Amino acid sequence: MIPKVKRLTDSKTVEACRKNWCEVCGQRSHGEPHHIITRGAGGPDHRYNLIQLCWMCHYGKVPAAELPKEILFGFVAKREGTTVAIIKDTLNRIRRGEYEL
Repeated sequence: MIPKVKRLTDSKTVEACRKNWCEVCGQRSHGEPHHIITRGAGGPDHRYNLIQLCWMCHYGKVPAAELPKEILFGFVAKREGTTVAIIKDTLNRIRRGEYEL
């Protein structure tokens, strides 16, 4: 049996990343930000893994693979003023337990 990845939660970070607009298309948005690496896959509540999406982007474009993770990480990298490589490295270190939230 494969062990379940420990869920890292931080409600303050999730709330800080919440916006009233979609970071992809600019449309009005509400609710919690989207986890690029899903919670079920051990995706942490870290600003590098969170992006605010509107209903259409979240439930239409992401599942249809019109907005793959690589593109979403690109939007986050631009927002955070860093590179996709640094974002991915940081998230991988968090998931391996080498980085404290």
